[in-house]
Amino acid sequence: MIKDKFFNPIAAIVFLVLIVIIMLGVLIPLYADEASTKITQATVFLHGGRLLTALPQCFPELTMGLPISWVPGAAIYQLIYLNLSPLHIRLSGVFLALFIVGGYAAGLRYLLPKNAPSLHLIAGALSILGLGVLPMTLILSRSEQWLLLLIIFFVFAPLLGTVRSTIRLISYVVAYIVLTSLLFYTHPKAVFFLPIIIASVWIKFRGRRLLQIIMIALSIACCLESIYAAKELFSCDGAPLLASAFSAQTSQISNLMTIPIITLAEFGENLISFPKKIIGHAVFQSAYQSSWLPALQAGGALSAFTGIVNKLLAICLYFIIILGITLPPLVFLRGLYRKCLRDSNILSIVLWLCLIGHLLIYKTWNFYGGVLIFGILLLLISLSFMQNSWNLKGRLKDIGAGALIFFYSTFLLSAIVLVSTILLPLMSDKKTHEFGVLGQQLSVPTFTFPDQRKKIRSFASSCNLSPDSSRRIVIDDLTYFAFDNLKEPIHLVYVGPYGMGGDIKDGELIPMLRRLGSPGAIAQCAFFPIEFKNNGALSFENLCCIKFETVDAKK
Repeated sequence: MIKDKFFNPIAAIVFLVLIVIIMLGVLIPLYADEASTKITQATVFLHGGRLLTALPQCFPELTMGLPISWVPGAAIYQLIYLNLSPLHIRLSGVFLALFIVGGYAAGLRYLLPKNAPSLHLIAGALSILGLGVLPMTLILSRSEQWLLLLIIFFVFAPLLGTVRSTIRLISYVVAYIVLTSLLFYTHPKAVFFLPIIIASVWIKFRGRRLLQIIMIALSIACCLESIYAAKELFSCDGAPLLASAFSAQTSQISNLMTIPIITLAEFGENLISFPKKIIGHAVFQSAYQSSWLPALQAGGALSAFTGIVNKLLAICLYFIIILGITLPPLVFLRGLYRKCLRDSNILSIVLWLCLIGHLLIYKTWNFYGGVLIFGILLLLISLSFMQNSWNLKGRLKDIGAGALIFFYSTFLLSAIVLVSTILLPLMSDKKTHEFGVLGQQLSVPTFTFPDQRKKIRSFASSCNLSPDSSRRIVIDDLTYFAFDNLKEPIHLVYVGPYGMGGDIKDGELIPMLRRLGSPGAIAQCAFFPIEFKNNGALSFENLCCIKFETVDAKK
């Protein structure tokens, strides 16, 4: 199909550049969500086996019971992330991103037919994850990483052949149970992917009907527990504004019973509008959502070259979306008509249904959501082409070669922009900042944090706040990592007026925190409520602290 002498070196360069970019992701400061998920999900067994909710306005006890099916997932999460520093969390994200790339490449290489140009196709497919700022979202230590990695496992594992030996069978059973728990523990949106777990189990354990039924029943039980836990967490009857903010992110399936036409129209709008939303976050920008990446200098604008690259990126990403949405059902119907459905066709159509369900329901897309969608779309396209003949001739051969050249070229141009506008400035930035990351209030420094940690602990002592083993101290993403062995810490962004604390009226925050037994607060001044500042809060540079015992406030 393709001249190896020409394409092999280019494919190798593309793959190498992608790996280098992912590894350079270690320079990206830790985003707030990466820290807060570790505060809540990596500390379950420090809180008596209960999950820290971080929402006292919803859960005055600050914790909720852990579904029994989540226990293996919670154990893995805590084993990996407990007591990691910001730099170690960033490194864990880089390693997990490399696992995703390696898992995808290995699975595709194993399953592609012998006459397929494997190196070219794998490099071309993986280059999609390297377009724009997608590789920087791939290294974020968030739920999208785990969801994509686990979906890759559930897709490829049943295609690796039948399990015959008892030892391998037991290993797969344990792996499926543990990884299913981890999938649902990672994020509530995992419920959309229950069908792919069921399909994976049914194919992997084919011929063992009782085992199939047991494993599927366990998966469904895990899903049901997750739905119940999510409903308990996000209903938040005591904070209607917060509950409304949560519900506004998705269309409500229950509305189908009362306003079906309007709800179906909303589903359609969600499906039509998602490409523009996620592509808008994937291309290069002068300023990024929530400042998760450094912005250009004040008044800066994207160069003409970057604008051209953005147009090429949009073409590539729209093409992947169209192909990934339309190809799987067409290939499935073709196989159904010819009565030659393969396991890859079954997995493809099931994963396609999972993705469509996700896209129909979600209304809001943030910068970190695109990498999961494009990762799944690549899986769908790969499964659609898998195990088919690759004896392309004539015009089809030319089209295939032309498409690869276009994707390779766009990826390499995108890499130039990424390195020059984001990564190089991070490597050469000599600006000093006492606490946090300059211009990125929701981010935590990685390499410079050890020095900041010493200053934060010293400042805490000046407020008579114990730096270690405190219970229910109020912190933010930055100051959390300065302390050790905190018990039930309260995140200021989750209760303050500059975050999720809109339901807490003026003057009621300190009394509420005192009732909860909080000794005080220490965080960046940008997040400190006026209520704190007007009651004797101390400041040092851009850091503030207050000890509640010294506050003359009503209980």
